Amino acid sequence: FDAAAAKALGVPSGPLRGRLCAGQCVALADGSEVRPEQVLRGGTAGEELLLVDVASPSQLCELRRHPLLSADRLAALSAVVHLTPAAVAATAAYRAFCGALPAAARQLLLHGSPPPRRFAFVASARLQLKLGALNSEVFPPPRG
Repeated sequence: FDAAAAKALGVPSGPLRGRLCAGQCVALADGSEVRPEQVLRGGTAGEELLLVDVASPSQLCELRRHPLLSADRLAALSAVVHLTPAAVAATAAYRAFCGALPAAARQLLLHGSPPPRRFAFVASARLQLKLGALNSEVFPPPRG
């Protein structure tokens, strides 16, 4: 969404911008109409992004069985962002998982080490803690 273009066209912050993001035309108070293509940049409707945060090889086994990772769903992927630690990403099983993803999907590996005593992705660490309460073997507690 190009906020500068929306502002230049007179689209106020709020619900009208949300409707433009949803692909709908909007009418402004002065009666003029703004079309989504006037303010939306990049991507296309229907692009799918997969965020992969696998803390352990056993978690990868669970991920591969997830119903949302069916062949049909994977075929629609535009990009995959890997938040997986380098030690897990280096395993043969993880490399095989990456190799099974569609060739057309862009893959971005972000498995750098977080600074000491801090988590690079706080929300991910919180989620890992919650999931660990369900099954600590599959979802080990985050380290940091």
